[in-house]
Amino acid sequence: MTKKLPVIIVSLVGLLLVVAGVIVWQKSAVKEPSKTTAPKTPTIKKVDLKSQPEWVQKLTVTVKKGKSSTNSLDTLTFAVSGLPEGLVSSLEYTFSYETTNRGTDGGFSTRPIDINGETTYTKTVEMGSCSTGGKCVRNEGTTSVDLEFDFTTKDGDQPIWTGTLDLK
Repeated sequence: MTKKLPVIIVSLVGLLLVVAGVIVWQKSAVKEPSKTTAPKTPTIKKVDLKSQPEWVQKLTVTVKKGKSSTNSLDTLTFAVSGLPEGLVSSLEYTFSYETTNRGTDGGFSTRPIDINGETTYTKTVEMGSCSTGGKCVRNEGTTSVDLEFDFTTKDGDQPIWTGTLDLK
C-alpha cells in the first residue's frame, strides 16, 4: 500500500491541475457579446382612410407641442374629436416621431382605453425621459408626428385612423 500512495497523490495533484486549468481557460475565453435588441419603436399602420367608415374619414385629429409642468420636457397633446356619440366603446393609440438628437421615438397605449361612447379623446405625453434622480433628456427637433387610432365600436367593428400631423 505504501508503494501506491505516491502514485495516488501524484494522480490527484495532476487531476486537480487539469480541473484548475479548464476552469481558468473557460473564464478567460472570449465570450461573444449577448445579442440585445434595441427598444422597438412603435410601427404605424398605413391605412387608406377612404377604406374606413365615413365617420372615421371625418374625424378631426390634432397634435400640439407644449411644456411639462413637472420637468423640463416638451409634451405632445393629441386629440381626436367628432366621434359619433355612443358608437365607440374603446380606442388604442400609437405615435411615432423623429428627433434630431435621439433618432425615432414614440409610444402606444398598453391596453384599450374605455371611452364609452364619448365624442372626444385627448392624451398628453412627454417627449424624452427622466431618471429617478431627476435628470431629464429631451427629444429635440421634432416637426411632425405619425399617429394611429384603433377604435372598437359597440358592434365590434375595428376601424383605424392614421396620419402624419405637423406640430403646432
